[in-house]
Amino acid sequence: MDRVHAHVDVRDAAFRTIAEHIAIPGKTGWYAIRHIRAPLIERILFAPFNINHHIAHHLFPRVPCYNLPKLHALIEAHPQFKSFDGCVKQSYLGLKSGVMGELIGPIPVVVSSVSSA
Repeated sequence: MDRVHAHVDVRDAAFRTIAEHIAIPGKTGWYAIRHIRAPLIERILFAPFNINHHIAHHLFPRVPCYNLPKLHALIEAHPQFKSFDGCVKQSYLGLKSGVMGELIGPIPVVVSSVSSA
């Protein structure tokens, strides 16, 4: 029988754990998880085996990784999915609509005014 071996760096696993489970404003328990619609490069780097479909993975942990995208689509279509409002992000690293922006907060904008002399 062939086996699939995957190298998982501890730092990647820690980052993904934080991104998918920690600091979700106003959410606790089952609702304190994120689904991340990561771009392809982020899925390759941080979310192999479709684990970015994290809400589906937590609700139905025995579903094989290759079926998580289909399962997530079914869950998202269900009216009760609104309970997860705010738990779906567009990327891991995005500063506006990603987890990173939520974790570090808004980036300050420096506005300089030039006064005429």
